[in-house]
Amino acid sequence: MNAITANAHTQSGGAAALPTSGTFASSLGPVEYHVAGPESAPVLFFVHGLFTNMQLWRKLVPELSQHYRLAIPTLPFGGHRIPVDQQSDLSPPALAALIFELIDGLKLNDVTIIANDTGGALTQIALAEQSDHPAVARLILTNCDAFEVFPPAVFVYLRWIARLPVLPTLLAWQMRLDFVRRLPLALGWLTKHRVPAGVLDFYTDPFVKNRAVRRNTTKILRDIRPKYTQAAARELHRFTKPVLFAWAPEDRLFPRSLAERLHAIFPDSRIVDIPDSGCFIAEDQPQALAAEVRKFVPQAV
Repeated sequence: MNAITANAHTQSGGAAALPTSGTFASSLGPVEYHVAGPESAPVLFFVHGLFTNMQLWRKLVPELSQHYRLAIPTLPFGGHRIPVDQQSDLSPPALAALIFELIDGLKLNDVTIIANDTGGALTQIALAEQSDHPAVARLILTNCDAFEVFPPAVFVYLRWIARLPVLPTLLAWQMRLDFVRRLPLALGWLTKHRVPAGVLDFYTDPFVKNRAVRRNTTKILRDIRPKYTQAAARELHRFTKPVLFAWAPEDRLFPRSLAERLHAIFPDSRIVDIPDSGCFIAEDQPQALAAEVRKFVPQAV
């Protein structure tokens, strides 16, 4: 058991840490993933955002694994433990393409993609490119980047930090301090309720402790900009399968208006509000999110 997982078992905020079920050899590099649930059940494929990993979804596993097949990767978005080749294309379109590469490579069908934060933006980019992907049956977007919000204004400074060689290392040293991680400029506004320090360790330890992961992350941050999400928005009308926006209207980073604008684009979509939550609904309100998933996605008999 790795140090991050071992620490998490005692500080995971009410849910056991997810173990790694396997490692997929993607075109960008190794991608760890966790799988759970019946093999023949409809698939839920989870896409986290920057500075998080598969542990973001850990509270949903006991809620959903009885009736669904869960595929939960740790994508190379800054919370990954295994660095990818720094020479790889880590632009938003390349990272978005990784979503379908994993779905295809893991031979998943009848897939509902559930995406959050930066992962929601990358899912939009992926669907704009392949709106008719045969494995994807449905989409659930929780609070995430869209249109001109990529990244949210409070995090634009990260793009500039990533351009100066010394500053990412300085940021990593600061992220060792719990009070720094809880600032609005860090992880403080991503949840409404206080997250245990051990959970924050899930997300920040790879960036803080692994120089190669830090180099991956800074390369990603340099290229995050609204031109990608704005271009994707012009194509999303071509995705005609059911879409659910499970949105926290109290989120300070991604207002409900983003969900409303996306809702107006997708031909078959609806919005449900999940109150008392920040952006990380899977942390703040996992049971409420799981209930909406069960209503939206047919269950295995």
